[in-house]
Amino acid sequence: MFWRLGFAQQSPVEQLLESNDFDLVRLLDEDDLIQECKQLNQKLVDYLATPEQLQQLLQYIVNEPPEGGGDKEKFIYPYKSSEVLACDIGQLNDLLFSRPDMIEQLLSILQREPPLSPLPAGYFCKVMISLLSRRPEETLKVIEEHRVVPLLLQHLGASSVLELLLKVVAEVEESMHTRAYRSTFSDTGGLFGRTESQPAGEELYSETVNQDVDVEWLHDLHVVDCLIDKFSSSNSEEVHANASAALVGLISTQSQSAMMSHNTSSANSSRRLGCELLVPASTQSLLEKTLTSGSSSCLEHGLAVLVELVRLCSAMRGDASLDGEEPPAPPPSNQDPAGTIRVIAERLGDMVTLLARPPKVPPITNTTGTLNPPMGSVRLKVLDTIHALVTLSDPYVDEQIIELRALPVCLDLFFRYEWCNLLHNTVRMMLEGILGGDRVSLKRCLLDDCGLLARIVAAHERDAETGVIRSRGYMGHLRLIANKIEQLAEGDEPWLQDAASGEMWRMFADGPLSMSNDINDRRKLGDSDASRDDQNLSVELGDVNAHPGSFEFRVNLLNEKLFASEDDDGDGDIHDSVIMEDMEAGPLDDDGPNYGSPTRKDVEDAVSPVTSPAKGSPGGGAKSPKSPAKGPKSPVKG
Repeated sequence: MFWRLGFAQQSPVEQLLESNDFDLVRLLDEDDLIQECKQLNQKLVDYLATPEQLQQLLQYIVNEPPEGGGDKEKFIYPYKSSEVLACDIGQLNDLLFSRPDMIEQLLSILQREPPLSPLPAGYFCKVMISLLSRRPEETLKVIEEHRVVPLLLQHLGASSVLELLLKVVAEVEESMHTRAYRSTFSDTGGLFGRTESQPAGEELYSETVNQDVDVEWLHDLHVVDCLIDKFSSSNSEEVHANASAALVGLISTQSQSAMMSHNTSSANSSRRLGCELLVPASTQSLLEKTLTSGSSSCLEHGLAVLVELVRLCSAMRGDASLDGEEPPAPPPSNQDPAGTIRVIAERLGDMVTLLARPPKVPPITNTTGTLNPPMGSVRLKVLDTIHALVTLSDPYVDEQIIELRALPVCLDLFFRYEWCNLLHNTVRMMLEGILGGDRVSLKRCLLDDCGLLARIVAAHERDAETGVIRSRGYMGHLRLIANKIEQLAEGDEPWLQDAASGEMWRMFADGPLSMSNDINDRRKLGDSDASRDDQNLSVELGDVNAHPGSFEFRVNLLNEKLFASEDDDGDGDIHDSVIMEDMEAGPLDDDGPNYGSPTRKDVEDAVSPVTSPAKGSPGGGAKSPKSPAKGPKSPVKG
C-alpha cells in the first residue's frame, strides 16, 4: 500500500532521464546507474542502446585514460562502463553483435604490445566473460573469426586474460560435450526408448545439434603446445605462473571427467585439450623446457604441471577409481598414459639432482636461524612430483626411485629442515603410502637404504639431549610414522615384524613412544594430569634435559618455577607475557640458532624440588617459589 500511494522516493537516475538535460557522463556520475541497468529501466536501456552511447562505453573500457585526467576518467567511468555491458542487457548485446565495427573496437585492446595495463585488461575480460556466459554461440563465433585465442596467449601475463582463456576453453569443451551427449541420447532413443514413430536421429535433436558452432578450430590452434612454449627464461614469472595455471586447469578438468565417467567415451572425446598432454611428445617437450631452462620460475611452475599430469595418468589408468567400478574408457590412440609416465620417470634423475643441488637462492634468516640454502619452492615441487609418482604403483617408476636413491635424499631433507612443515607433510604421506602399500621393494628400501627405524630412534634421542623447551618441528610426524610401523608390524608381513622386533626399536616403542601416545590421547580428551605424566616421562629418560616436547608437544617443563610466574588460580597456566620475555633471552650457546631456551642449570633447578612431594598441596608436589621475572598475568585460562 505504501508504494501504491506514491510515497516511494524516485531514483536520481529516473529524475535525470525525465529532465531531458543529461548526457552519458552525467549518468555515469550517478551511484544508482548499475542498479537501474540490472532492473532493466526501459528509459535508460533505450538511451544506452544507441550506437553513439555504446561506442562511448567501449572507449572508456579499452582506451587508456587521458594524461592528466582525474580519478573519474581513470577509474570510475571505465568501471561503470564495464559493469553496464556486463549486466546482460539484451538490446545492448544485440546492437554490439550487429555492428562489426564495435566488435573491432572492443577487441582492439588485444592488438597492443604486451604487457597490457591491468585495469583495461580486467574490464575487457569481464565484458567478454559475461558475453560468453549469456551469448556463448555468438561470442565463440566472434572469437573464432577474429582469432582471439592467439592474441590472448600473447598477453598471458595478465591474470584476467588467463581467466578469459579458460572460460573460452570451457565453453568450447562444453559445446563438444553437449553435442556428444545429444548424439548419444538421440541414437539410443531418449530416456524411454525409441518408438516406431521416432527413428534414430530424431529431427528435434539433429536440428539442435546443427545449431552448435564448429569447435574444431580451437584444437587446430594447438593451445597446449603454445602454453608449453611459454616456459622459457625469456618470459616473465607472471607468464610462467599463468601458463602453469592454464595447463593445470585443463588437466584438472580432464581428471575429474575421467574419474566421473568410467564407462563412457564422452569423457575422452569432449575433453581433448586436457588429454593433449598425455601425448608422450608433449610431455617430453614440457620436461625439456622445465628442467633445462635454467629459470627457477620455469622449474617451479613446470613441476606443478607435472604433478597434475601424473595424477591425470593415475585417473586415466583407473588407479583412483572406487572398488567395484568399471575402469574408465581407453584414451584415444595418440594418448598414452603409460608412455607419459615412463617419459617422466626417465627424467627422475634430474629431479633428484635438483633436491641435492637446488637453484641458488639467497639465504633466509628467521627465528630458527639462517637457512643457507633454504628449502625453496622448487624442491617442494620436486617432492610433490616424486610423491605423485610413488602413488602410481608402477614397477618401472619404483625401479627408478630405488636406483636413484630418491627416498634417502627425501629423508635427508626431512631431517635437515627442522621447521618446514610442507616438507614434513609431503615426506610423511609418501612414507605412510609406501608402508601401507603392497610394494615390498620400496618398503625394503626404506628399512635398508634409508635406515628408517634407526633414524626415528636417533632423532628422538637427539631431541631429548638438546635441552630446549620446544622440540623440533618434525617430531610429531615421526610419531605418526612410528605408529604406522607398529600397526603394520602386527600384521602378516614377516620382514617388517623382524625389523620391528629389534632390541633398539622395542625399547623405543614400548617406552617413549607408548608414553607419548598415551599423553597425546589424554590431551585430546582434556586431561589436566597429562602434564605431570610429561614430567615423569622426562625423568624416566634419565636426563634432565629430556622433556615431553621431544616426543611431540611443546610442553612447558615440569612446573611453573621455570618460567617464573605464580599461578594463583591453580590451573597450571603459564602466562604468555612471561614466556615471551624468556624467549627474548640470549641464545643457548654459539652452536645453534637462538631458540630463547633455558640453560641446563635452569632445567636442573626446576626438576630437583619435584622429588619430595609436599603434603597438602593440590598436585601432591611442593609449591614452586615465585620467580624474579616480572610480567602481566594472562586473563585467559588454558
